[in-house]
Amino acid sequence: MSMDRRTFLRNSACGVAAMAAVWPGRRWFPPDVSGAATTNSRPNILVVMVDQMRDPQWFPEQSQLDTLLPNMARLRTGAVNFTNHYAAATACTPSRACMLTGLYTHQHFCIVTEGSHLHPDFPTWGDYLRQFGYATHWFGKWHLSEDCDGAAPPYTYLEPYGFATYTCPDPHGAPGQGLDTDDDIARQFATWLGNATAPAQPWCATVSFVNPHDIMFYPRFTQHISGEDNPPSVFTELPPNFETPTQLASRSKPALQRELVEVANRQFGLMRHSGPGYADEWVKMLDTYLQLHQYVDAQIGAVLDALDANPAVRDNTVVIFTCDHGDFCGSHGLRGKG
Repeated sequence: MSMDRRTFLRNSACGVAAMAAVWPGRRWFPPDVSGAATTNSRPNILVVMVDQMRDPQWFPEQSQLDTLLPNMARLRTGAVNFTNHYAAATACTPSRACMLTGLYTHQHFCIVTEGSHLHPDFPTWGDYLRQFGYATHWFGKWHLSEDCDGAAPPYTYLEPYGFATYTCPDPHGAPGQGLDTDDDIARQFATWLGNATAPAQPWCATVSFVNPHDIMFYPRFTQHISGEDNPPSVFTELPPNFETPTQLASRSKPALQRELVEVANRQFGLMRHSGPGYADEWVKMLDTYLQLHQYVDAQIGAVLDALDANPAVRDNTVVIFTCDHGDFCGSHGLRGKG
């Protein structure tokens, strides 16, 4: 489908209104649903966000991938696809802050994932959309501020950032957390949408899933998590640009790349670059990564099914699918956020 940027922004409202388990203690807080079933002429906006999903290089051919990930194929069919999009940062919190504010990391000061918090004085797309009369809601992973602490009603703790929220505690992305919580996040959205009445206010709902972020913890943690320890075998070989640390050094690659190999080995378990059977470890990582895609694909389907259940709302809703950052997936012999 061919469409220039100006036409896309005007027609789809993706320019943000033309400006513009289930673990112990986990709860969600039923929101005011009065804004969900609107038939207002302004489009609703559904943002479906995933975590640590890279461009599918080294993956199966698109036809096979569409069979394995039918709901992502469902999203792509008939959509405008941004094939030259690049993330502004390669870790969760910095990238999410860039996405929400339109600012670079040196402007919003969220430089690293742990310990960086977005200051609420920076306007987000939630703030801007509210200026245009939208109700704005956030379901799932946030990872941009302190978690709800009980000092105020939990559904208000993102109000300073322009959103009502219903997922508490915030699923930051611990080992196995995507597998444990993404179905709950999809259910929260479906419940909100299904309980809606029909007012005049358009809405923007962000459904933010954790997976395929669970790949971050391969193999040290995934090998002990049922559902992530024995993925189906799909991949058969290493990425064609796989490099060993010795090759990285001999080719004058940045020393930081070799340091990343060492850090990943210490934190997430040893991944060898040579020796008998070393390639099998990397191939299994790719299989695990694809399996995590399949898990979150099913939850994306649950969200789309909830929207399809109300055709009047569906037909007046723009759906945006995106991710905060990717994963090296063995490229250059590296793994982790990239």
